[in-house]
Amino acid sequence: MSKRAPSNTALKKRAKPGKPEFVPTEGQRNAVTLMVAGGMTHERIRFAIINEDTKAPISKDTLEKVFRRELDEGQANVDAIVLGALMANVRKGNMTAIIWYQKNRMGWTDASPFEGGGGGGGQHEQRVIITGGLPQDWEKYKPTAEEIAASIPKDG
Repeated sequence: MSKRAPSNTALKKRAKPGKPEFVPTEGQRNAVTLMVAGGMTHERIRFAIINEDTKAPISKDTLEKVFRRELDEGQANVDAIVLGALMANVRKGNMTAIIWYQKNRMGWTDASPFEGGGGGGGQHEQRVIITGGLPQDWEKYKPTAEEIAASIPKDG
């Protein structure tokens, strides 16, 4: 005669109480957001988050359940903060921020079109004139070809 499997009710009565639910702190949520933005894997992130009740790293399942929003949105949130800070510096006329933006978003480079040989023979000179910071209405400023030509010093 075979033994019958215990009923669900019998299992529930014998089961030990489960672990208390993990409740993250605001600091842990911020840390997960930053780690996601920094490109850390979920495995590495989970080891960095310690459950205060067990004094052990949280499980992958707990990370993905409790920190779902941070895992999904962390990169975008930090990118938005960085972009906001970058654009604030561009608006202030910070040349480092402007140059970084030009190189990384507009495709500008430091390379001269005259470098690397190729039939020009002789040296070529490029001049850039910086007259100050950006005007308050910089986003509306669109110089004409004539204005650009007039700003280039004439040899003479």
